[in-house]
Amino acid sequence: MEASVADAGSKSFGGDGDDGLLRMAVMNELIAPEVLPFQTELISKTKDFVDAEEEKSNQSYKGESEDAFLRRQLLTSWYLQRVKYALSAYLQTRLRKIQKHAEYILHSPLETHKLSDNELQFLKQFRELELEQSRALDLISPKIAERIGNSGTPKAGTLHFTSLALLLLGVVES
Repeated sequence: MEASVADAGSKSFGGDGDDGLLRMAVMNELIAPEVLPFQTELISKTKDFVDAEEEKSNQSYKGESEDAFLRRQLLTSWYLQRVKYALSAYLQTRLRKIQKHAEYILHSPLETHKLSDNELQFLKQFRELELEQSRALDLISPKIAERIGNSGTPKAGTLHFTSLALLLLGVVES
């Protein structure tokens, strides 16, 4: 089977306009003030598509010139970068909302059902670290707490948990 260079940049994964569905999921998540239900099937399809296309882009078709192969590979790479960017934007937006509303989400069964398993695990660990920080700041003098810019209670989104955020990368890079 031979693919044209034009086809390489105009793919629609899953065959049902999933790239449009992913863009819509990103926009909905950005616009909505609350965390929306996790798009399990769409994220899974996206991951599978990216993995398959990355593997296919490294294969040369019978009779394909080196120049055509490199162009196809480049166009496919650009397209996959766009898909990965949209996927990353979706997950990062959800992470920010989870961090911002951690307490509320954790104590609301309706909200926790909207999270993926990895997000729920992240939320619990994030909340534990927030509480540990709060307890630690309560132990130090108020003057020191003021110097580090915190009066004893952590503000949502002020903590950087790169290692915990990697849990969500399991959704992207499993």
